[in-house]
Amino acid sequence: MAGAPKHPVWYHNAVADPRVELQDGPVRQDMLAREVTGEEKAVWWARAVEAFPDYAEYQKNTDREIPVLVLDPAAHEH
Repeated sequence: MAGAPKHPVWYHNAVADPRVELQDGPVRQDMLAREVTGEEKAVWWARAVEAFPDYAEYQKNTDREIPVLVLDPAAHEH
């Protein structure tokens, strides 16, 4: 639920194990999720709201601070 009082389950899963798979159409890529804070979060939050303005409404609907996770390509060990 958008703007729910608690963080969604996927957030807790990504914090517990930041290894995730991103799928964009048929392309899949291993990524590492990291939570951003401060100025970096402000930059990513502004980008998110620009792309999907409803995010601003989600924040208004809850007392919690909505977290922002950034995905970085995972380094593969050979």
